[in-house]
Amino acid sequence: MFNALLFMEFKSLRTFFSLFLFLSFFFVTSAWAAFNLTALPEDGGFDLRFGRLGAQDFKVAKQVTIQVVNDTGDQYRVIHRLIEPLRSEEGVELSSDQFRMYPLINSNSRGALLTFAEAPVSSFDSVLYTSSATGEGDTFRIVYTLAPYENQIPGSYRGRITYILMPVGSTASQVVVNMTVTVELTAGTEPVVEVATPNGRSRLVLSSPKGFGARTEGAPEGVDVIINVRTPVGTRYRILQTFDNAEPVNAEGERPNLSLVQVKVEGARSGVAAPEASLNEARGQQLLYTSDVNGAPAELAVHYVPNEDLWLEKAGDYRGRLKFFMELEGAHGVRREDIRSLDVVFEIVRLFDIYVTSGGKEGVQLEFGDVSHKTGPRTAEVTIQTVTNLAAPYHIVQMVASPMTNEEGVKVPEEDFTVRAKMPDEEAVSVVLKKPVPVTQGETVVCTSDAKGHPVEVTLLYELKMRPDSKSGRYTTQMGYSLVLK
Repeated sequence: MFNALLFMEFKSLRTFFSLFLFLSFFFVTSAWAAFNLTALPEDGGFDLRFGRLGAQDFKVAKQVTIQVVNDTGDQYRVIHRLIEPLRSEEGVELSSDQFRMYPLINSNSRGALLTFAEAPVSSFDSVLYTSSATGEGDTFRIVYTLAPYENQIPGSYRGRITYILMPVGSTASQVVVNMTVTVELTAGTEPVVEVATPNGRSRLVLSSPKGFGARTEGAPEGVDVIINVRTPVGTRYRILQTFDNAEPVNAEGERPNLSLVQVKVEGARSGVAAPEASLNEARGQQLLYTSDVNGAPAELAVHYVPNEDLWLEKAGDYRGRLKFFMELEGAHGVRREDIRSLDVVFEIVRLFDIYVTSGGKEGVQLEFGDVSHKTGPRTAEVTIQTVTNLAAPYHIVQMVASPMTNEEGVKVPEEDFTVRAKMPDEEAVSVVLKKPVPVTQGETVVCTSDAKGHPVEVTLLYELKMRPDSKSGRYTTQMGYSLVLK
């Protein structure tokens, strides 16, 4: 009997303990739920779904109801932020102007709901709601809109927004609720074609080398343009470029030689890229690409590669505008659709320099060795290349610091140390020393360019001879050359 009573008492105690645990769990759960936020889309579920939208559809609006439960007695705020922009599986990001929002006026009953006109959903923290000082719970609604565009890029787009329930002057933990946003965009009636540069700028800059020969600082810098036909066109199309009466010119109205820039197209798969050609063809209409008969999408890289002789153009900036357009075949003939225009700048770096070699090395190194009357005349050569694109006449000037002397200071008579010039193209200069003249101390013009200041290459032939009564040995002087505008 005693054992039975003991068993019944133990069973009642166990039932009481289980009930106590249940009540304790309920109490704890209720305590946590007293500071909470829920976000409920109007279509149910936990995601904000805009469904399938075509370019011809109207703007779609969806509401999200925000409900706050709070019995802490403390004030709170509700903060909103876009944490992931709407982006397709291919990485295309939806324009911020397409996805917008605004709080629904008077949808709250207690606190202060921020009111503003429809605006893009921001990636920065925005305070949507501030409760009263005593922090009563409340409910309010946010309206999100998504506007289709005619040239929208089709695909499945997904992003995320977040709501943060933030206590004010309280030790309670903040509550974070994330919501996924989805939309399926279909193609519009017009093809979606993008023309862009890798750096995102709206201009092409073609620069000449910053030097010449051994002094060149890097090869000419080429630039690229990416053309992306993102949607099927449904018919054969061609992509072309043209300057369309906007060829590059400098401040004086002069044009650069466009043949010094090559155009190469890569990336054609289903269609055919145009063969490599010079940019000069864009004075008319230069073909870049022809699609297949169905007008399949394509992604092309157009390379603009300057020739190493681009530095020969007159120094300065030449500015123009290059237009890209598409020709589409149809039942009623060929239709033209302009795509985009890019500014084009030719940056021809200013060059005015001289390049001197002698004895197979850079610099002035005239080596006559030991000379005497018995050894006969000794000769040496100096080759001078001018590097200039100023389109202005200039002089090549020989500079001699002192007469030719030996270690004892004995001078060589001026008439025994002579120089003459030879060059492959004498038409490029107006003055040249065709006959030997004495090398005299000071400055001597050895060559003058033509009126347009074209670059030249000239070789100076030096001859040193000794008389019967001249003292044999080594003779030296200091010599250099400069380039001077006329």
